[in-house]
Amino acid sequence: MDNFFNLLLNKVTYHLDHPPLRNLKYCCFVTKVQLLCISGISVTVLNTGHIQRNLLCHTNVLSRFSRYPNFRFQTISDGLPDDHPRSTARYNEVFEGMKTVTEPAFREMMVSGCFSSKSDSSVTVVIPDRFFSFALDVAEEIQIPLIYFETVSPCALWTYLCLPKLIGAGEVPFNGIDLDVLIKNIPRTETFLRCRDLPGFYRYDNLTNPVMQIIKNKARQVPRAHGVILNTFEALDASILDQIRSLCPNIYCIGPLHTLLKSVIFG
Repeated sequence: MDNFFNLLLNKVTYHLDHPPLRNLKYCCFVTKVQLLCISGISVTVLNTGHIQRNLLCHTNVLSRFSRYPNFRFQTISDGLPDDHPRSTARYNEVFEGMKTVTEPAFREMMVSGCFSSKSDSSVTVVIPDRFFSFALDVAEEIQIPLIYFETVSPCALWTYLCLPKLIGAGEVPFNGIDLDVLIKNIPRTETFLRCRDLPGFYRYDNLTNPVMQIIKNKARQVPRAHGVILNTFEALDASILDQIRSLCPNIYCIGPLHTLLKSVIFG
């Protein structure tokens, strides 16, 4: 299985003013990578330089993975200067930097550079964070599989995938209405999901804002992927998983990840 998973794009989006080990996304990320390494799979984690510096400063990630010779980090520019805050308030700048700098740099890496079929570290499967939306186009161009890994719950993912339908039905955005109104256009949730249960950005009046665009792009891309890995199990989310499979048949439920890791390590 060596080199089966050779690249993971990661945008570990936790707040570094809080202990990152308490953050679900970070914990899922390192557990996922450790499971792949234990399986003997060669893993390269591609981070932006900013994320990589914060990981090294605030986590034990290097010592945790020092035992795995089949693991390595690689970095890529996000197009912003080192002192840029990369805050939510300036997300437009982050979004633009990724589009103008990271996207072409990643394509060059994959098509003709250090991860291409001509290199000694050719990539055979890509597992990206959803914020790296351009990875799917590149994977299709060079004809290698791409599998999304989601740290959010299947219910949350399903609300994202239904966003275009919600917009078309006029249920989003819903700024100014009774937040206890039931949402009608997310199948299997019609009897309990209220406006207040949806993410805050669903209330934006401006449907062109970057966060909304990312979620809309995700809804279009998931059906194109070779599969989606979820941190759950069938008995917990069966009804929602059935709905997601209507868009993307290859759903891999490997959760709870911490339990799986313990079973692999301790038997």
